[in-house]
Amino acid sequence: MLLSYLLIQEHSPYPLVRTSSREKLRRQQSEIETILSLMPQPWLLADSSGNILRISSALENILGPSRANLTNTPFFSLFSTAQNRGEFIRIYLETADNSIPHPGVNLTLADPPHTHFVATLSSLPSSKGTSVLILLTPKLA
Repeated sequence: MLLSYLLIQEHSPYPLVRTSSREKLRRQQSEIETILSLMPQPWLLADSSGNILRISSALENILGPSRANLTNTPFFSLFSTAQNRGEFIRIYLETADNSIPHPGVNLTLADPPHTHFVATLSSLPSSKGTSVLILLTPKLA
């Protein structure tokens, strides 16, 4: 659902839509934004270079208030350097460049430490370039 919404939001031809349809789209966008803000699953959206474009409220809650405003910071700075960072970057770039989704990538947050996730990466091609949506599923010990 999140992937579809973000694609529709990017490709919606607002100038070509009648006023009543535009208002309906705005209401639907507002409803979806509310749903996204209340989703319990943490996620983030990053550009093809790995810079964070947007993070979910759930991820903000995990990271804490001091790290809530991460827009335009490198996505890779969130995760432990002890991991196989090169392999993850390869998978990330492959997703961005080739639109190949990658489920099941293990990640550990740098802060708070020892917070483990299984990440699912999906590309979001748009007129502004390709973004990568990262859904984070908490990994149980």
